[in-house]
Amino acid sequence: MSARRWALLLIVACGLAAGASTAEAATPRLAALEAEQLARGAKGVPAVALKFPLSTWSCILTTDTGFWACTLFAASDGQAVAVVKILDREKRVWSITIPRQGAPATSLNERQATALAAKDDRVADWVARYRSHGLAVRTFGVLETGTWRVKWYSGATEIAEVGVQDSTSTLTYVRTGPQVAWSMARGGQGFGKLINEPWLFGTLLLIFLLTMLDWRRPISWRTLDLVAIMSLAGSLWCFNEGLVFWAVPLQYPPLAYLLGRLIAIGLGRSERPAFTTRLPFWVLIAIIVLLIGGRIGLNAYSSNVVDVGYAGVVGADRVLDGRSPYGSFPVKTSTPCGTRYADGSNSAYVQANGHCETAIERGDTYGPAIYTAYIPGVAALGWSGRWDELPAAHFTSGFFDLLAGIGLAMFGWQFGGRRLAAAMALFWFAVPWTTYTFMSDSNDAIVAAYLAWSAALIARPFGRGAFLMLAALAKFAPLLLIPLWLRLDRRPPGPAGEWVYGQATLRQTRARWCWELLRPGPGSGRTVLGMALVAAIFASALLLLDGSGALRTFWDRTFGWQLDRPSPFSIWDWGEYPGLPDLAIVQRVLKGILVIAATALFVLPRRLDPTRALAFAGALMIGFQLVLTHWMYLYMPWIIVFLALTLLAPRIGLPPRGHGAEAEHGLPQRALPAIVD
Repeated sequence: MSARRWALLLIVACGLAAGASTAEAATPRLAALEAEQLARGAKGVPAVALKFPLSTWSCILTTDTGFWACTLFAASDGQAVAVVKILDREKRVWSITIPRQGAPATSLNERQATALAAKDDRVADWVARYRSHGLAVRTFGVLETGTWRVKWYSGATEIAEVGVQDSTSTLTYVRTGPQVAWSMARGGQGFGKLINEPWLFGTLLLIFLLTMLDWRRPISWRTLDLVAIMSLAGSLWCFNEGLVFWAVPLQYPPLAYLLGRLIAIGLGRSERPAFTTRLPFWVLIAIIVLLIGGRIGLNAYSSNVVDVGYAGVVGADRVLDGRSPYGSFPVKTSTPCGTRYADGSNSAYVQANGHCETAIERGDTYGPAIYTAYIPGVAALGWSGRWDELPAAHFTSGFFDLLAGIGLAMFGWQFGGRRLAAAMALFWFAVPWTTYTFMSDSNDAIVAAYLAWSAALIARPFGRGAFLMLAALAKFAPLLLIPLWLRLDRRPPGPAGEWVYGQATLRQTRARWCWELLRPGPGSGRTVLGMALVAAIFASALLLLDGSGALRTFWDRTFGWQLDRPSPFSIWDWGEYPGLPDLAIVQRVLKGILVIAATALFVLPRRLDPTRALAFAGALMIGFQLVLTHWMYLYMPWIIVFLALTLLAPRIGLPPRGHGAEAEHGLPQRALPAIVD
């Protein structure tokens, strides 16, 4: 067997081995009652329990350390008479603490704990910001973990929180500003776990660079494009370190560059062949197989399901139960159930129907196409009612991640054959941002997959419109693409491809020009039909599940909340923090410009080929994300689809303005005609 075949077999074997990796449990191995039973039998604890016959147990889980802290409280005065720490992963007692009778309950008092917390520079900075707004401080202890929690308030807003370890007088955590209300702002590996390790993310960046760079022309726009895509990693690093006010500004330069680049491609007129990389075809396929197997293995070994993935599972469960997902998501009630955590929260609450479910009150803010995408996974793999391993979410995110790559490959096959198809798929599976989204088991790959297939069916008006509406009814940003998608069906006016304005009066020219710009094309009806059919199906389903008030509930839970959603993950909502500018007016102006630009693309520019049209579509998606109040790295796949299509697909040369004969330019006849006007 040749060396080439041995290498290919080795790569495939590595991918399959990685895909078969098993995952560590993302949820506690012990239930609270099981931890209590272990604590009751710990050495010396039964004797203490006999001395306090009416004592009660409380077991809470500290997720960052993996310890259960089970505390025995005396009924007479509520003091802790025994504390047992249990290692959740190994299901065994780690330590036993039995305080001496008559000893003080804590080593510190409230004043001392507050003074220690106030010495931190970060706390002092935020307290100084709000000093003129009025401040209040509250200090209380969590006996189960031996930690004092010190909180500062400005009115009803909590601005800082510090944990002080009672036994050592050290600070266990410090949260200021957005970190108080937003756990995402505290850093760590809350999104994707292992993917955030610099060695792994750096390896993925290197693979992307090595496979997509044109080594024969290192000084080119392509190199800058790749650098811009990769440079967003600097923002992600700051985000993982909890440096929100560094991470957010760093996210804008790469996106702004890519916006300008796509606009330039859309307006450009020069010809460019497809870029299919310099690698042999068999190497392209081998790398794709390795990357697919590797990301499946990484997802199985170390990933997590973020809130949007959990929301998709809950919404699918509601639909399978014959209920509308809107207004029926689990909420926090007065009856907690399940595991209790060290911060005082509970893993689940008893709902009105008696089920014990993890609360996610705003999980019903997405379009119905998101929840229906999770139905096969939930129907096959079920849901426990808790935010646990959620196998249905892993399955759904993996399926749509693969579907997006296949959709890009289908587009490439039509416009450049098998090499362009492989290059398109390689772009998707090599770029680290799609792996980041997959490792977080987010729902954003669903939007990307629908957009990729809408592009793959660019020459099929009905399918193109149907998939665009699916994307728009998943997350609503693709609604901006409707005017551009309708424009794709129009044809150049006149037998020569352009009407000669010099042969008519100015008045006749203007009238004819307006008509040619606004008239529908032969495929417009099928595009509208595809979009309308999808929208009608979902609207009918909501009315059937929720009655006459379904559409009103849908609006209130989606657009009604999203339009005024607060978030610290963009510069647009920083006006709430003293000392930072209020850019709300600038944001509204930019939103208006974005809507005007999306509408204008129905008629301008007058000449487009498919690649340039998709470049404008990508620019609209980037523009939407630039003015978005709540932005996250998980949204990058929406953009990656159009970057792959635009940066790799061929562009035909457009003749100088004023010349005709633009209908034939050598692209496949089964695809969209080269020029759409």
